[in-house]
Amino acid sequence: MNDNNRLHRLWCTITDEWAFGVASLWIWLCPPPETPVDRAIRERGEQIRDAFPAIDFYHPGAKRR
Repeated sequence: MNDNNRLHRLWCTITDEWAFGVASLWIWLCPPPETPVDRAIRERGEQIRDAFPAIDFYHPGAKRR
C-alpha cells in the first residue's frame, strides 16, 4: 500500500509539472489580447516609472531628476 501511495504522488507531481510547462508555453506562444484594463494598468505603470526614475525596478541605476 505504501508503494502505491508513493507511486501515485510521483505520478501526480510529474503530471502537474508537465501541465504547468504546457500551459506556460501556450501562454508564451499565444498570448491573450490586451484588454482596456490591461492597457490602462500598463500606461499608469509607465507614468509612475517616468515620474520616479530612481525607484524603477527595471533600471535600478537610473539617474535622478
